[in-house]
Amino acid sequence: MKITWLITDTHFNHDRIATYCRRPENFTELLIKRWQEVVKPEDLVIHLGDVAIGNRRTVKDILAELPGRKVLVLGNHDRMHGPDWWMTQGFSFACQAMKYRNCWLTHEPSTSLADGCEINIHGHLHNFERDVKVCSLWNIRTTSR
Repeated sequence: MKITWLITDTHFNHDRIATYCRRPENFTELLIKRWQEVVKPEDLVIHLGDVAIGNRRTVKDILAELPGRKVLVLGNHDRMHGPDWWMTQGFSFACQAMKYRNCWLTHEPSTSLADGCEINIHGHLHNFERDVKVCSLWNIRTTSR
Protein backbone atom coordinates (compact mmCIF):
# COMPACT_ATOMS: atom_id res chain seq x y z
CA MET A 1 0.00 0.00 0.00
CA LYS A 2 1.40 3.39 -1.01
CA ILE A 3 1.51 5.99 1.74
CA THR A 4 1.77 9.76 1.38
CA TRP A 5 4.04 11.36 3.97
CA LEU A 6 4.38 15.06 4.76
CA ILE A 7 7.58 16.40 6.26
CA THR A 8 8.95 19.89 6.68
CA ASP A 9 11.92 21.85 7.91
CA THR A 10 14.42 19.00 7.95
CA HIS A 11 17.26 21.55 7.78
CA PHE A 12 19.74 18.77 7.00
CA ASN A 13 23.31 19.81 7.93
CA HIS A 14 22.24 22.95 9.82
CA ASP A 15 24.92 23.29 12.48
CA ARG A 16 22.95 25.59 14.78
CA ILE A 17 19.41 24.22 14.43
CA ALA A 18 19.64 22.46 17.80
CA THR A 19 19.91 25.86 19.46
CA TYR A 20 16.69 26.97 17.76
CA CYS A 21 14.59 23.82 17.58
CA ARG A 22 15.23 21.28 20.33
CA ARG A 23 16.93 18.76 18.03
CA PRO A 24 19.58 16.23 18.99
CA GLU A 25 23.12 16.92 17.79
CA ASN A 26 23.03 14.03 15.31
CA PHE A 27 19.63 15.00 13.92
CA THR A 28 20.65 14.76 10.23
CA GLU A 29 21.78 11.16 10.60
CA LEU A 30 18.78 10.36 12.80
CA LEU A 31 16.30 11.84 10.30
CA ILE A 32 17.89 9.84 7.47
CA LYS A 33 17.77 6.64 9.54
CA ARG A 34 14.13 7.09 10.58
CA TRP A 35 13.10 8.04 7.01
CA GLN A 36 14.72 4.85 5.74
CA GLU A 37 12.89 2.83 8.41
CA VAL A 38 9.39 4.11 7.65
CA VAL A 39 9.26 5.27 4.02
CA LYS A 40 9.05 2.65 1.28
CA PRO A 41 10.28 3.19 -2.31
CA GLU A 42 6.69 3.30 -3.63
CA ASP A 43 5.60 5.97 -1.09
CA LEU A 44 5.18 9.67 -1.84
CA VAL A 45 6.96 12.16 0.41
CA ILE A 46 5.91 15.80 0.15
CA HIS A 47 8.52 18.04 1.76
CA LEU A 48 7.12 21.42 2.82
CA GLY A 49 10.41 23.22 2.58
CA ASP A 50 13.69 24.12 4.22
CA VAL A 51 15.44 20.95 3.12
CA ALA A 52 19.06 21.66 4.01
CA ILE A 53 21.41 24.36 5.20
CA GLY A 54 25.17 23.95 5.01
CA ASN A 55 27.27 21.70 2.87
CA ARG A 56 28.88 18.95 4.93
CA ARG A 57 27.00 16.47 2.76
CA THR A 58 25.45 17.60 -0.45
CA VAL A 59 21.70 17.69 -0.83
CA LYS A 60 21.95 15.31 -3.77
CA ASP A 61 23.84 12.74 -1.66
CA ILE A 62 21.31 12.95 1.18
CA LEU A 63 18.28 12.71 -1.10
CA ALA A 64 19.80 9.70 -2.86
CA GLU A 65 19.72 7.84 0.47
CA LEU A 66 16.04 8.59 1.09
CA PRO A 67 13.43 6.20 -0.33
CA GLY A 68 10.16 7.35 -1.86
CA ARG A 69 9.16 9.70 -4.63
CA LYS A 70 9.98 13.14 -3.28
CA VAL A 71 8.11 16.39 -4.05
CA LEU A 72 9.25 19.77 -2.70
CA VAL A 73 7.27 22.86 -1.81
CA LEU A 74 10.07 25.44 -1.64
CA GLY A 75 10.81 26.95 1.75
CA ASN A 76 12.46 30.27 2.53
CA HIS A 77 15.88 28.57 2.79
CA ASP A 78 15.34 26.69 -0.51
CA ARG A 79 14.50 29.65 -2.72
CA MET A 80 18.10 30.54 -3.51
CA HIS A 81 17.65 27.85 -6.17
CA GLY A 82 14.76 27.41 -8.56
CA PRO A 83 12.54 24.33 -8.87
CA ASP A 84 14.62 22.95 -11.77
CA TRP A 85 17.76 22.88 -9.60
CA TRP A 86 15.95 20.97 -6.86
CA MET A 87 14.75 18.43 -9.42
CA THR A 88 18.37 17.82 -10.47
CA GLN A 89 19.16 17.11 -6.81
CA GLY A 90 16.63 14.31 -6.38
CA PHE A 91 13.12 15.72 -6.15
CA SER A 92 10.63 14.49 -8.75
CA PHE A 93 8.89 17.86 -8.69
CA ALA A 94 9.38 21.23 -6.96
CA CYS A 95 7.04 24.23 -6.71
CA GLN A 96 6.13 27.27 -4.60
CA ALA A 97 2.85 25.78 -3.29
CA MET A 98 0.58 22.92 -4.25
CA LYS A 99 -2.91 21.56 -3.90
CA TYR A 100 -3.11 18.00 -2.61
CA ARG A 101 -6.64 16.66 -2.33
CA ASN A 102 -8.46 19.31 -0.28
CA CYS A 103 -5.27 20.74 1.25
CA TRP A 104 -3.24 23.81 0.29
CA LEU A 105 0.39 22.89 0.95
CA THR A 106 2.81 25.75 1.56
CA HIS A 107 5.98 26.43 3.51
CA GLU A 108 4.83 29.54 5.34
CA PRO A 109 1.28 29.81 6.68
CA SER A 110 -1.02 31.05 3.90
CA THR A 111 -3.55 33.84 4.29
CA SER A 112 -5.79 32.28 1.64
CA LEU A 113 -6.66 28.87 0.24
CA ALA A 114 -6.62 27.63 -3.33
CA ASP A 115 -10.01 26.79 -4.85
CA GLY A 116 -11.40 23.58 -3.42
CA CYS A 117 -9.06 23.56 -0.43
CA GLU A 118 -10.35 23.42 3.12
CA ILE A 119 -7.11 23.60 5.08
CA ASN A 120 -3.58 24.97 4.78
CA ILE A 121 -0.85 22.58 5.86
CA HIS A 122 2.50 24.29 6.18
CA GLY A 123 5.89 24.21 7.82
CA HIS A 124 8.13 27.12 8.82
CA LEU A 125 6.99 27.47 12.44
CA HIS A 126 9.40 25.74 14.79
CA ASN A 127 8.63 24.54 18.33
CA PHE A 128 5.01 25.54 17.91
CA GLU A 129 2.29 23.11 18.94
CA ARG A 130 -1.28 24.16 19.48
CA ASP A 131 -4.29 22.22 18.32
CA VAL A 132 -2.41 19.64 16.29
CA LYS A 133 0.04 17.13 17.65
CA VAL A 134 3.13 16.89 15.48
CA CYS A 135 5.11 13.67 15.15
CA SER A 136 8.81 14.24 14.82
CA LEU A 137 10.36 11.84 12.34
CA TRP A 138 12.98 10.77 14.85
CA ASN A 139 10.20 9.54 17.18
CA ILE A 140 7.75 8.11 14.65
CA ARG A 141 6.94 4.43 14.71
CA THR A 142 4.59 2.57 12.43
CA THR A 143 2.80 -0.54 13.56
CA SER A 144 1.38 -1.65 10.23
CA ARG A 145 1.38 -0.67 6.57
